[in-house]
Amino acid sequence: MYNKIDKLEFTEEDAMKYCENCEKKFDTEEQKCPICGANLIEEKDSEYDDTTAETVATMTTLGIL
Repeated sequence: MYNKIDKLEFTEEDAMKYCENCEKKFDTEEQKCPICGANLIEEKDSEYDDTTAETVATMTTLGIL
């Protein structure tokens, strides 16, 4: 039996925010860093962005790796 797994969709609540000044991630809805007050940049959770396994599988199939 095959179970279909739907790809997760990201919303603003799913995104971590990053402070380039402090080099720290925050799980907050605020626009400013709670430590230094710099603007926070939104980034998606890297767990869902990681394509390393797919890349290795493709390279192995093609005989590159």
